[in-house]
Amino acid sequence: MLREKTQKQGYSITQVIDKHLLSLLHDTSVSLAVFVSNVREHYEATHLLHSRSIEWSQVADPVIRMTRDAEKFKRWLEQDGSKQLPIDLYDSIVAAFPAERKFSLQIELIARLDLVPVQMPTSSVDELASFGNIAKKTGQTMIVVAKLYEDGVIDKNDMATAPEALSTIDEAIAALLAMKNTINVNVYGEKA
Repeated sequence: MLREKTQKQGYSITQVIDKHLLSLLHDTSVSLAVFVSNVREHYEATHLLHSRSIEWSQVADPVIRMTRDAEKFKRWLEQDGSKQLPIDLYDSIVAAFPAERKFSLQIELIARLDLVPVQMPTSSVDELASFGNIAKKTGQTMIVVAKLYEDGVIDKNDMATAPEALSTIDEAIAALLAMKNTINVNVYGEKA
């Protein structure tokens, strides 16, 4: 399970973010400069000027500014660097990930606290999407868990498949909890 693997191997929050970022950069056409530009944009949109602790590049040329910001961000991710990733960027970093990757990152980060994240529905339109998400996530879980049972037992021989199985289980649980929240809000009027 991502949560157990992350805790047992002692990955820092920065290492978890770096792992997901490297995967994003490797698997897509997104560049580090574009990703960091999105982080900066979110950060500046969500932090009032007087409360900002991050000093970004002030160069007028946007390409040079993006390049310098990306270089600074990369230094924050380096394990032997003297500067650590600022905690104030946490929300902006998560927000900069595409939706299909963001939840996976959130699962791994929040699992460090022995919690499972739940995506809160934003409107009644989400009810049907939540139901479809439950079906999708539980179906994926059944397929992956079935691989564990191919030899009739779940044991240490399933070490390679176990992380994927535990991750899909976390995602299915989160989908169910989101539906539970929808029911509580829409039927009982309870706040999320």
